[in-house]
Amino acid sequence: MAAVGLVAVSASGAAAGLSTLAVRPADTSVIPGEAVVITATANNVPSPEYQFWVESPDGAWTDAQNYSNRDSFALNTTAPGVYRVMVYVLPAAEPAKQAWSDALGSGAVVDAQPPTQLLTGSTAPTVGLGSLGDMYLDTATEQLYGPLTQAGWGSGVSLIGPRGSPGQPGFTGRPGSRGPQGPPRDPKDPRAFRDSQGRSSTRRQSPTPTRCPPE
Repeated sequence: MAAVGLVAVSASGAAAGLSTLAVRPADTSVIPGEAVVITATANNVPSPEYQFWVESPDGAWTDAQNYSNRDSFALNTTAPGVYRVMVYVLPAAEPAKQAWSDALGSGAVVDAQPPTQLLTGSTAPTVGLGSLGDMYLDTATEQLYGPLTQAGWGSGVSLIGPRGSPGQPGFTGRPGSRGPQGPPRDPKDPRAFRDSQGRSSTRRQSPTPTRCPPE
């Protein structure tokens, strides 16, 4: 996206001659929420004072920083979209005279776009990988990096939280229903026993005690 660019103006007022104003960066891309410092440099303007105007993505213009000797302004990209910055400069004595027609102007464009994709790998991200706004997941360490900015990937954030404390014991469950009756035991099973009537049983019968005759 083309910036408004460098403007050089020759006028008959206080800013007469080959006075120039440059704004840097003229055209840059960031992610929403990232701040951009816009710096203005005036040449051949005695005791320059600068004014910064910002057009937000919704098209509204704001006097972000009125005339002062501060030559920079921090633009906070609070929402995604294109921001336009216009900078004006006048000699220190002129703002009080409201000699706005003598001001030099130059501008810049800041394009703030949200993250575009999630990259993955088994190591930390390397320099030159990805585009502005990308995120990166190191699958070996579960570290999340990004979003990628002009300054780089930054430090990763672990996705593994601290070990939690043991939970409380659960409730005692209800007794289960009685199972079905199993098949009868085979009388020939050596584990089966016979009662006094000759009937097989899986329960051992106590022997009938015998009484000894008196002597």
